[in-house]
Amino acid sequence: MLSTTLIDILFKGTIDRIAPAFINEYISGCKDWWWNEPKMDSKKEIVDVVAVFENNLYVDLAISTDNFCILNHSVPHVFINFTRKEDAVELLFFLDLMNIGGGSVRDKIDNIEKWVIEFRTRYQFDEVVCQLDNGDKLADSNTECQQS
Repeated sequence: MLSTTLIDILFKGTIDRIAPAFINEYISGCKDWWWNEPKMDSKKEIVDVVAVFENNLYVDLAISTDNFCILNHSVPHVFINFTRKEDAVELLFFLDLMNIGGGSVRDKIDNIEKWVIEFRTRYQFDEVVCQLDNGDKLADSNTECQQS
């Protein structure tokens, strides 16, 4: 049995289709949040977050959570990164698959897949990529992944 399986879930879309207001619910219950771009005090009012995304072409917001809810399961220590580069928007969730509810690894994967589909549809993202953390590097190095 795997003890830790870190995964990246990356949603991609465009600012004209995605309303950034949904990020407020993640900030309101988070452990900490900060701006990487534009440089500013991270403790601005939550309502200002939407204005920053709407009024800047380059935005990078990082959020650290103690608990994040995925399909009524509390998932500890999820890192969220929400960025805008001109019209392109990306939302990254970094978490441990083993912390997702469900008994077997297959159940956990099924749960995350269901949540990803619902989230993508609800917030109108164009594309989603879910992979092992640094999975792109593993594929590029021609290294086989082995599980014991």
